[in-house]
Amino acid sequence: MMKVKKFVLPAIEIAIFQSTDVTKADRRNMKLKIEEELKELGLQSTKVQKRSLYSIMQRPLPQIDAVTEAELASLEQLFQQSG
Repeated sequence: MMKVKKFVLPAIEIAIFQSTDVTKADRRNMKLKIEEELKELGLQSTKVQKRSLYSIMQRPLPQIDAVTEAELASLEQLFQQSG
């Protein structure tokens, strides 16, 4: 899971926040749901599972703590400045 947090998740976050195909309102939810999916996959890594982005986005949002909320606000601000 360490490599996912260090390399994969930041690349996914950048792609989400820079994508013109994802509305600004959907970026937070997409990031949260994909992050939750990656956590679950880490726990179930012995099983081969194929999931689509559509199926991931149909899932309920995970609980958001203050640290996650601050991280999301920081990401939104960072990509507003660079865009």
